[in-house]
Parts: sequence; structure tokens; C-alpha cells
Amino acid sequence: MIKVLRHLSLMRILLLAAILVLGIQLMFLVAIWRMQKANQSAFLLPLPARVASMVEVVERTPDEDRDELLSALNSSDLEIGIVTDFDEADITHGVRLAVFREALSRYSEAMQGRRIEGLIAQTGYEPSDAQITPFGVSAEQPLRLMVELDNGEWLNIQTPGLLQMRFRSMPVGILAGFFGFLIAAFAVYVIWQQFHPVRRMAVAARKFTRSGRPHLVEPTGARDVRDLVEAFNDLQTRVARLLENRMLMMSAMSHDVRTYLTRLRLRIEFLDEDQRFHAERTIEEIELLLNDTLAFAEIEGRETDFEDVDMSLLLSELKVSGQFPEDKTSWTIADPPVVINGHASRLQRSIVNLVSNALKYGQTAEIELEAVDGVAQVTVMDRGPGIPKADMEKVFSPFFRRDDSRNRNVEGAGLGLAIARTVVERHGGRILLQGRIGGGLVATILLPLKQPD
Repeated sequence: MIKVLRHLSLMRILLLAAILVLGIQLMFLVAIWRMQKANQSAFLLPLPARVASMVEVVERTPDEDRDELLSALNSSDLEIGIVTDFDEADITHGVRLAVFREALSRYSEAMQGRRIEGLIAQTGYEPSDAQITPFGVSAEQPLRLMVELDNGEWLNIQTPGLLQMRFRSMPVGILAGFFGFLIAAFAVYVIWQQFHPVRRMAVAARKFTRSGRPHLVEPTGARDVRDLVEAFNDLQTRVARLLENRMLMMSAMSHDVRTYLTRLRLRIEFLDEDQRFHAERTIEEIELLLNDTLAFAEIEGRETDFEDVDMSLLLSELKVSGQFPEDKTSWTIADPPVVINGHASRLQRSIVNLVSNALKYGQTAEIELEAVDGVAQVTVMDRGPGIPKADMEKVFSPFFRRDDSRNRNVEGAGLGLAIARTVVERHGGRILLQGRIGGGLVATILLPLKQPD
């Protein structure tokens, strides 16, 4: 387990590092892109004098050496070659601009009347006018210049294509940044996938806590993570089996004990009245303990389907049910319906337990229901001896009974508050205890209201 946790910690560090690298690479790419956009390289043809020198050198070079010469003349910004058959239609694939025609006239003067053709390539963008600069003829689209040689061939001088030019002029740093971006993105994806089984385990654990039924997770990821997932699945299965066996055992014991209690009731009929009274009370306490224990085990081990529950209606039914004396209970129920999503009978049992405790220890009970800030609030107040702060949390433990209540011979198995808290928490709520001003205890149930569709 420690090995797996160390592995996950390392993966988390690597993930953060990969995300950091990814962010840096992305910022670098954006910066380079803006620089490229702001300082876009223009397409440039050589000056007429240089073109004239090229033509002269090419014509003087023997045919067998021309390929080597042309290779030497080529550069990343200029492609030079010889075309044997010139098609007039080639010129129609470009756009002839006025300033480019002016530039061609200068090339013609330098070439001493040779035939010259030139064009600006169509790139899908609005063609810009060519500019005559001290370095040559410049434009934002690819340029092409063709000069006729003495032997009828054509010397083809052209700038690279738009995409090719941008790729060539791209700094090495932006290529490194791009590949770094891809590597960092892949690293983030791989590391994130390592955490995926852990996230699914967390979801499965929450579902298992609510339902008591195993939600198996598919083992994926690194070997250590797969071992952890397999152990988690095995743990879920074994715990679910234990819960099921516990419920079966409790049900079987309940059935058998009730059978013996029925026999005891038949036997005590032959006792005198005083002894029979005490024996019947003992049997009732045993039945109460049995019922509470079985109910507690059932609530903890099984998940039931929730539905809309009107808490106002639920408390109104409790008020007229006859379970509590009217002269010792007062009910204040909100007029608008207070609706939550839950299990009506279990919520009713938790409220009954609180009201019964209030009547048992305080002789009277005041019950209030209201909706406050998206929460249904059920408050049960009494004027009993209250509970010391040190025992406020302990009283929710199963079978816990304070010594003073035990000495007063108060009935109960010590499961009422444990059942109430379990029910409320299964509904996503809380149950709070606090002392009441003037003496007594205030028990408050807080349950989330149903969200509107």
C-alpha cells in the first residue's frame, strides 16, 4: 500500500511538471507566432544586375556542368532551374501588377532585350503590389521570373511556395517548441490515465458506502495501481458478503428469539400478578432491544430507493397518529410543503426516536418544522436534564447509555440516537445536539431540500 501511495505521489508530481512544461511550450508557441505575424518575411527576387550575371554564367557553363552550377546557385529563399519548354499558359496562373511590370522593364534593360516573363502567384489572399527595393523585387506572395536563354531554353528563377517559405523561415526554436508541446501533452494524457482508476475507485467507494453493494472497478494503469484496484474490489466483495451474512444472522436470531419469547409469555401466565408484571416488562425490553438491533443492522446494510417526501405531511401524520400524548407534545409545522428526497418510513422512525427520547427524559416535547436556506430543519426540544457536552458525541454510539439514565431505570436499548443519525446521514443531512437555554436539550435534524428540476 505504501508503495502504491508513493507511486501515486510521484505521478502527481510528474503531472504537475508536465502541465507546467505544457503551459510554457504553449506560451512560447504563441509568442513565436505573434513575432512571425508581426515580422513576416517577404518573397524577394534578385536585383536585375544579379539576374544578368546568373544568365551570363549559365550560358557560359557547358551543359554537363549546369546541374552542379544550378545546385550552387539555389538557396533556401530562391529556386533556380532551366525549363526547356515554356508554356505561355503558365503566365496565366499568376497576377500581373503594374509595379511588377515596371520591375520587369528594369530586368529587360539589364538583359539587353532578352524576353522576360514574370508573375505573382495566386495564393487565395488579396494580391499585394510588388515593391522595388535596394535588395530586389519584394512581395508578400511567391514571385516567378523567367529569362529566355540563347539556346531557346528558359532560366526559371522563383521564390519558394507560401507554405514552404513559411516553414523554411520558421526558427528552430518554434519547431522545438511545437514538438515539446506534443510531448508534454502526451505526458499529461499518460499521467492523467494513471489517475483514472483511482478516481473510479473513489466513486465506487462512495456508492458502496451508500448502497452496501459492491461496485467493481476495472483494473487499469500501472502494475501497482492494478494491484490496488484488485485489492479494492476484493475488499468490497468481502465486506458486502459480511454485511449480507450479518443481516441473515440477525433475521434468523430474531425469529428464534421471538419464538422463545412467545413460550415465556405462555409460562408466565401461571405466575402471580406481581411477578407476571415484572416478567412481562422484561420480555418487552428484550423485544425492544431485538427490534432496535435489527432495525439498526438493516439501516446500515441496505440501500433503498428514495422518493419525494413531504416533511410537513409526515409530521402532520405523526401528530395525529396517537403515538404521543397530545397534552405533552406541541407541533409547529410549516404551511408550505417542505419536500425532500428520501425514504419516508425511515425518516419517520428517526423523528419518532427523538420525540420519544424527549418525552422519556423531559416529559414534554416541542416539535418544529421549517425550511431555512435550502434545508429542511426539524427541531425537537425538551425540558429534561440535558446531556453534558462531553457526552454529546458519545450518545450517538450504538448501545451507549449514560449512567444517570441507567440508574433511573429508563427503558431503551441505547440505539435510538444511533438509528436517527444513520438515517439522517444516509439522506445527506446532519443531526445536532445542543443544550437549551433554561434547561433541557435541543435536537435538530438538517436535511437538504429537493432541488427543482
